[in-house]
Amino acid sequence: DDFTSVPWASPDTALADKMDNFTVAIKGMYRELSWMEDKNTLGFVIMVLMLVRIMKATEVHPRTGLLTGTLKHGANDLWHFSLLFCLVFSFAATVSTWAFGSFREDFRDIRTSMKTQFKILMGELPEEFDEDLLLILFVVFSVMIQFCESCLHLFCPVFANKFG
Repeated sequence: DDFTSVPWASPDTALADKMDNFTVAIKGMYRELSWMEDKNTLGFVIMVLMLVRIMKATEVHPRTGLLTGTLKHGANDLWHFSLLFCLVFSFAATVSTWAFGSFREDFRDIRTSMKTQFKILMGELPEEFDEDLLLILFVVFSVMIQFCESCLHLFCPVFANKFG
């Protein structure tokens, strides 16, 4: 059943029956959406597994093996960088929600603050950015901390391995 099969205009059908038909249609749509979401998740897992398999297959060739070996060697550093970045990013979102959430719509909750922070890191400044000194300081220090963290965790190990 779907929404078009509900006889809304029919005077012969009781409202309770119409509502039951509508509820059945809603539940059917919810089952279909849930199935599609599960199918998309399964497809994503299969694609990741295929990527891992392709990377394992390219280890055999000397030139491509060098690339996959570099990825293996740097995976631990990349994992720790990602973990630390997520912690600092989450903390900055929490602080910005606490500091600006009561009077700025783009920091009203942690999720929105994270979206705003991401936009800031991509170079898009919030509206009326230049009117609030505290916001200017937060953006400058937040970007500076995340940039320095990126430099320390990504570039320093490269130089240490190269020149150390």
